[in-house]
Amino acid sequence: MLTNPYTFAKAMEDSELHVTFKPQSSASGDSDNSGDSSTYTPPAPSSPWLEQNSAQELSTNEQNRQNGFLRTSSSGKHGVRKSSFAAFGGLRFEHDTVLNNAVQVRLYIDQSENITKDTLVSGYVTGTEVERTHKTFERWFANQLRVIHFDQQEDWGVTVRIAAKVDLSGTDTQNLCFYSYNRATNACRRIAVPAYWTDQNGYLRFMTPYAGDIIISERPLERK
Repeated sequence: MLTNPYTFAKAMEDSELHVTFKPQSSASGDSDNSGDSSTYTPPAPSSPWLEQNSAQELSTNEQNRQNGFLRTSSSGKHGVRKSSFAAFGGLRFEHDTVLNNAVQVRLYIDQSENITKDTLVSGYVTGTEVERTHKTFERWFANQLRVIHFDQQEDWGVTVRIAAKVDLSGTDTQNLCFYSYNRATNACRRIAVPAYWTDQNGYLRFMTPYAGDIIISERPLERK
């Protein structure tokens, strides 16, 4: 169960909440372990890292470099090694996670040369990982929720910008709150200043120093 029930209110700085989710017994006495994330291990990339050669260069085109950024694209779990980030030389890094020829999530890293660890860069707004986290939080909290799953569960190391095709229909978009949930530690932290907005193409845009699963709720989280 969630210890120390609470409601976040008027948070002016980053806040951290440690939560523990335990299996809930059904009427038949069977345990439902789908919400127990204590054994979660961040996945390794399912195919090669995005670097294409021994020089640790990313697959991109010269026009992007001239415009000051590098962009990669994939549909699965992919990452960039820290040695490549160090070699970006001030260029912005962008990565698109694509589903059915449409971008689900675009990750922007403006200070990519400051990344000091191998980093998974894939993000999703649909799929089993999204549903798993949504089910966990829906069990304990009364809010309407949306979830973005990042394969990277550790912090990014810098503040990144996100554009995600999140369906916000039926939500009060004027009062959204953003949290980052780390499955491995069961830590849920409020993103105090996400600076969010929705662009003309329907992408929700925000900023976060935290990776993990991003929980988007109407108003601060309230325990059922």
